Amino acid sequence: SNISSGVGVIIEFRSNNYLVAIILNVFHNIPSNWSIQLFHGSSNYEFIMNSTSLLYFIKIGRLILTQLPEYTGASSQRHLFLNRLLTNESFWKRVINVEKILFFQLDTVFCSNSPYKFSDFLEWDYIGAPWPYSWINMTGGSLVGNGGFSLRSRSKTLALIKTKPYSLSIYEDLYFGKYMPLVGGKVAPFEIAQKFSSEGQHYINSMAIHKPFGDNYGRICQLCPEANLIPPFCRSQPPPYFFSM
Repeated sequence: SNISSGVGVIIEFRSNNYLVAIILNVFHNIPSNWSIQLFHGSSNYEFIMNSTSLLYFIKIGRLILTQLPEYTGASSQRHLFLNRLLTNESFWKRVINVEKILFFQLDTVFCSNSPYKFSDFLEWDYIGAPWPYSWINMTGGSLVGNGGFSLRSRSKTLALIKTKPYSLSIYEDLYFGKYMPLVGGKVAPFEIAQKFSSEGQHYINSMAIHKPFGDNYGRICQLCPEANLIPPFCRSQPPPYFFSM
């Protein structure tokens, strides 16, 4: 294909049973010339190497393992660790040197039934699931978008970190969604971002879901069978919006 190569990036220090399923789901949905870079800790290295399916992708060079100093703090503070990491130039320089980066987490999954395809969104420098309208005041008008499943351009990410250094007062995704235009970055509009990914509200058979919740959850499980790979596994109604990772 004429899609230039890119990388999926996940940071995960836990030996989590659905880590393998989520990585395979992403491999199944990204172009074949893309790889995935798994930033892991020392404690889950053995778990990763014991997975036959991950080992296959490691052997063919499509799954790249990079060890990071492990985050050992409270899980309620994990987002602060991620905020610092994702706004740090040295982290992005450890990501393999490609322009397009799909950042994903264990609470995200591609929906194969969706009419929207990954290649539809590659023109954007930042795109993630739109936030609820109620957040608009908090974000200063930017509704896009959630970083937990997000496509980012390396050059614009680094340019913003240099031009307007991050201050810890806001989430990293608010920072990129709001300020990327300062360096000429194209942030996807709401209408396109909701096709890319959804957290439940404004759900339109999005290409991916991130931590789905709310009244649409039953419909999401119907339209996106892969939703049963991530909590709450299509078994129960999730709570209203929650902040945990």
